[in-house]
Amino acid sequence: MSFDSTTSKPIVCYGEILYDVFPDKKLIGGAPFNVAQRIHSLNYPSILVSRVGNDSDGKQALSFLQKQKIPIDFIQQDKNHPTGKVKVILDRGNPIYHILKGVAWDYIECFNDLDQLVSRSKALIFGSLSSRYPQSRQTLSKLISFAKNSVFDVNLRDPYYDQQLIKDLIEKTNFLKCNDLELEILCRYYSITSRELKGQMKELINKTNLEHVCVTLGSSGAILYFNQRFYSDDGFPVKVVDTVGAGDSFLGTLIHGLYTHSDPQPQQVLEKANAMGAIVASKSGASPAIDQNEVNQLIDSRSK
Repeated sequence: MSFDSTTSKPIVCYGEILYDVFPDKKLIGGAPFNVAQRIHSLNYPSILVSRVGNDSDGKQALSFLQKQKIPIDFIQQDKNHPTGKVKVILDRGNPIYHILKGVAWDYIECFNDLDQLVSRSKALIFGSLSSRYPQSRQTLSKLISFAKNSVFDVNLRDPYYDQQLIKDLIEKTNFLKCNDLELEILCRYYSITSRELKGQMKELINKTNLEHVCVTLGSSGAILYFNQRFYSDDGFPVKVVDTVGAGDSFLGTLIHGLYTHSDPQPQQVLEKANAMGAIVASKSGASPAIDQNEVNQLIDSRSK
């Protein structure tokens, strides 16, 4: 897929690009990268804003993106800090992360062309991890002010967040995605009293500037509040290989479906996003190649 990066309206993904280092392999990843790659696979322009080191890992990452035909125009190169790495240990399919500190994506700088990119984008997607260092946090804060739709994937990673950071990011955004465990933390942050999930979501919206909220429930699917209506989907049972990147593919599919169509169908979009996430969880790696027929077949299997 090719497009003119100066005139199109891409979905912009901001933050970490890094290598997931497993006991037996090393794979390029990072939540923003995974989301961007999934959106790209859906034949829509996605642009990753990040930073890599001027080292062999950084050069390999840029080469990989070029081969995937994902633009590298907004990936900065850092002469002083290495490309990011995360050591990943799988515990019965669930990842445990050890994220290296002081790496290139902690120092993303803000340039005028980034302002222009985000201002014409369909949406800006970001997580909390990209704000762990002041430089990238300040850049993100500025870019959010230019976004038509700002999408905050909470994606909490100990010890790189605190209550003030999360509340600051929520106050600047209009779409929040989190899982059920992260919602429990947000309920404590905002003194939410409802014990029912939909009630918690509505109370969170009432106490913030949020317009839309999506809560993922693992193998039990997800609930979406979009344009003042609730939508729910029970998910798809699959044999889990590893869950790395499943939530990212879910989010990429969800935002693509909601923001790139003139008349989105939230229920259908949510179902497709759950199917995509389930298929990713049934495969090895964060961004496996998935044919659209796989998604359609899994959805169709529901009615049989």
